[in-house]
Amino acid sequence: MDRSLDEETRPVRSGISGIARAIAEEEASGRLRIGQGAIVYHRNWKRHPFLTLADMPRTGDDLGRFYLAYRSGITLFGMHGSFIVVRNDVEKSVGFDFGPAGSITEDAYWALCAMQQGYRSRWVDGFLEEQSTQGIMDFLKQRRRWFQGIVKVCVLAPVKLRWRATFGISTMLWALAPLGMAYTLGHLIVGGGVSPAVKMLADVALAGCVTIQFVGLRVNLTEHGITSHARRCMWYLLSLASIPLAALMEAASVGYALVRPASGFHVVSKSEEA
Repeated sequence: MDRSLDEETRPVRSGISGIARAIAEEEASGRLRIGQGAIVYHRNWKRHPFLTLADMPRTGDDLGRFYLAYRSGITLFGMHGSFIVVRNDVEKSVGFDFGPAGSITEDAYWALCAMQQGYRSRWVDGFLEEQSTQGIMDFLKQRRRWFQGIVKVCVLAPVKLRWRATFGISTMLWALAPLGMAYTLGHLIVGGGVSPAVKMLADVALAGCVTIQFVGLRVNLTEHGITSHARRCMWYLLSLASIPLAALMEAASVGYALVRPASGFHVVSKSEEA
């Protein structure tokens, strides 16, 4: 089996155990499904607390919609290249030579091509440690690259529409983030009433955002070894306070991609200090 990692990703006990179980189960069953697990981002918490908190929804997202998709056997929302467990012959049969369009977010492009060829996915229990970005501009450029690459996947991947549909819908909703943020800021400044239906939708969206943030935070706190109730409560409060600015950054990165798309592949600088 192959295990795909980004250069700064580190395996931990739970991830190694989960990978070993997944390999044994797939070899025994002969199904040879493609595995994906959850990623945590707590490594450089002390040096970059805000940027670490800004990545908590990524862990929450792994344990939410990605968990649902992989338990269903289909990569409905793509794939993270930093935690793929796949047998070597399966990987080779799909290939990785997708040209420039498929090389920006090659993990998601590869996942859809694998589904098109009949391969299915599974969830891998356990975590791998990755590292958050170390600066605001890297955060924006990282998300800009993701957005541009995923749009290309949705439009250009040589697969049937059914493999791109859910991914495409979620990407279109992501593209609306700058408009949603602009409306929110404008409403705060100008004021005015909203219909009960809009208010209900906004409340549901906010509740989902906070839930994903807290789910991801809980896992990262535990993996980081923070057991003190007082310290955990402090991080929950800080996390809640960070959501507006983190959401603004996420929306700005999409606007950045739309207004000033990258002409090349931006490599995010990540220190190896723990």
